Amino acid sequence: MTSRVALLVVGCVGACAGAPPSRGASASRGAPASTVAPPVVSPPPAASAAASASAPASAVARPPVALPPTVAPPPVASGPSPFHVVVENATDLVVEPGPTQFIHQRRGTTVARVDGASIVLEKSLTRAVQKAAKKVTGSLWFVSGHWPDEVYVSIQGTNPGPPSFSTFRAGALHAAGRAGSGLGSVEAVGALGGRPLFVIEDEPSPDQPFVFFDVRKRPTIPVEDVQTPLVVDPSADGTLYFADSVSSTLRRHPGGGRVNVGSSVRQIAAVSASVAFVLTHDKKLLRVEADKASLMQPPLARVDAIDAQPDGTLWAISDDKSYRRSPSGVWEQVPLSEGVGEVLVVSDADVWLVGATKIFRTIAPPAAPTTWVY
Repeated sequence: MTSRVALLVVGCVGACAGAPPSRGASASRGAPASTVAPPVVSPPPAASAAASASAPASAVARPPVALPPTVAPPPVASGPSPFHVVVENATDLVVEPGPTQFIHQRRGTTVARVDGASIVLEKSLTRAVQKAAKKVTGSLWFVSGHWPDEVYVSIQGTNPGPPSFSTFRAGALHAAGRAGSGLGSVEAVGALGGRPLFVIEDEPSPDQPFVFFDVRKRPTIPVEDVQTPLVVDPSADGTLYFADSVSSTLRRHPGGGRVNVGSSVRQIAAVSASVAFVLTHDKKLLRVEADKASLMQPPLARVDAIDAQPDGTLWAISDDKSYRRSPSGVWEQVPLSEGVGEVLVVSDADVWLVGATKIFRTIAPPAAPTTWVY
């Protein structure tokens, strides 16, 4: 399941300027991709004894270096793609994970809500966001929560204005209690146990610990000895995995487990209390099971983004293409009509991919795709 690190379109995959930095297809069948044997490099002809004796040591021929093996890419999945286009004209959009999925513009103000198979423009919420953004000369950073009773909005601006963490009710934004005043930062990271989940800094000071909390402060998890920003992902069974962006230690709550994955963590794809996948900043892909991390060897040139289904299916983005690894370890490419940059797993039956101009989903829209109006 993917946390926030929200899904961004390819045109804005990283955190945008001025914003704080930041997660069912059936199992595949078939044989795993084979590898091609390394090429044979012929040694140079042997030098004569006289030439060898007169040659300086630095000129002595060295043993040939074998080239690395070439990995065959995964086969393209047979049959129709499991994905449907659900949003068109989707330049620079974000799909927010949470109890309710919201879609909005990066550096914009228009907000839509995912309602089953439909995508609904929320006009009253959009008007409230536009009004607040205009007042503070800013834009929407996130909208998260459970529609319609519990919706939270963050607007980042250059001028003083309403708190950056607000609730939306009765058509307007309101300060979200203590969370709206006196916190160093508030960032939506998804859902845990059906409730919206946030990561906050206890006070606006760099030497204070981070804590996770929902607005009712359950759970509250002090996190000591970490550097910002945090990388976070909750699993479907209520387990929270997290790491800071410079550490190689993956942590788990509850249980307090810690696993060294060897490099700083870029992204986490949580499966369950015992299994998670980790993508490191040096593009290594690891599987964490209990308290052990094992390096995976995917048949991909590189891995750019990941997420995982509760059944253990792993999704990976590589060079704008989407790939799926079954729980048994079989990889295949899933064809799409355009390249994608991010993947979000909501459930085994609900997977999202975000491209440069389209958003894809494994649940078909009830009618024609939504055309985003800016």
